[in-house]
Amino acid sequence: MASNLPAQIIEDSGAGTNLYFDTYGEAPLEFPSNDVSATIGFFTSLGFDNDAAQVSAMTILRQAKIDGTPVSQLLDTLKSF
Repeated sequence: MASNLPAQIIEDSGAGTNLYFDTYGEAPLEFPSNDVSATIGFFTSLGFDNDAAQVSAMTILRQAKIDGTPVSQLLDTLKSF
């Protein structure tokens, strides 16, 4: 049956549970505040919205921590792109 009503967005009620168990047993990642500020500032200077800058910064910080690479080195590399 056709309808003029907008499509309903179905929300996953188990999203929080999935997130919890996806990270269960992993140590939380901690970052120095100056690295966080510098990385967010880098993305906002490129014209990113504040929310997009924060998400991008957390992704870069997390990957730098996993790879054991200084964040400043990754940001310097990104400047060339």
